[in-house]
Amino acid sequence: MSTRSYTWRGFSATIEVPDSVGRLIRRTSRLGGGTAASGRLIFADPLPQLLIQSRNFEDALQYFRAWFSPVHSGSTARGGKQLGEGPVIGGSDMDEAVDAFPWYHSIELPGGVVTPGIFDHRPLVPHYGLPADLSTQRALDVATFDGFWAFELERRGAEVVAVDIDRLSSLDLPPQLRSAIVADGLDRESGQGFSLAHRALNSKVQRVVSSVYDLDPAALGTFDLVHVADLLLHLERPLDALRHIRSVTRGTALIADVIDLHLKRSDNQLVQYLGGWWSAMWWIPSLDALAQMVLDAGFSRVRLHTVYNLAGVHEHDGLWRAVLIADA
Repeated sequence: MSTRSYTWRGFSATIEVPDSVGRLIRRTSRLGGGTAASGRLIFADPLPQLLIQSRNFEDALQYFRAWFSPVHSGSTARGGKQLGEGPVIGGSDMDEAVDAFPWYHSIELPGGVVTPGIFDHRPLVPHYGLPADLSTQRALDVATFDGFWAFELERRGAEVVAVDIDRLSSLDLPPQLRSAIVADGLDRESGQGFSLAHRALNSKVQRVVSSVYDLDPAALGTFDLVHVADLLLHLERPLDALRHIRSVTRGTALIADVIDLHLKRSDNQLVQYLGGWWSAMWWIPSLDALAQMVLDAGFSRVRLHTVYNLAGVHEHDGLWRAVLIADA
């Protein structure tokens, strides 16, 4: 006797048949006359409906115009004062310099001046998971922007290197949007806020122009603490970036990024795909998917420190963010 197993719509059955019948079934299956389990093609009927979005260049450009339009070139302050060189003086001149271009971070500068950043992380710092004393540590701040976290690491005693790209077109963007940004005259240099704050704070943080994809221990060395915040959602290849972050981490990486708390916890592979069009956002993963990517990038252990939302200190409804601590 021969046994044959069949599966149909989630149900399985095993039957016994005479050997002669079993040989006939095997020949029929090879000729394409068997069941779905033995090689027949199956087609979805009806076809599922595609739910996709047309991309709107004008809507996508509005976000970048707010940051990089010519009226906010960041090259000079009002009155023609150069911001890129020389000491920063206080009083009204400091206010004038700060007002010359948009700020991402709210940073406290000497003389009671606070830069008007759209993100104010100051209330978050005590809950963020940074070690209180970094006086013997070498630290890296990846995608530093205006430098809030780099200066905080330095304030805690670390020797700090801060890396970031140097112009808008270096962002991970859909090629069509990058071309539109260049054609619109928005491809301008970044880093003016960091430069001003660096001089005002008399900081020793070393800023290096680099993409996260180019992080290399041969060029930068390795670090006791690597800090990465609000970067992965802006990357076309977040897992590749995490592998490069791991390559320069000899101690711990503190990784804070956007998550979707409403995605099902039962499936740790759920991710929203956004495509990089609006505010250069590519992905919003579930909490578990984010942690899994960090682990798959080569870190030995990942733990959750906190989950927070900046809606209380941000002008818009905030997105949820998770702070993960990953060990090399």
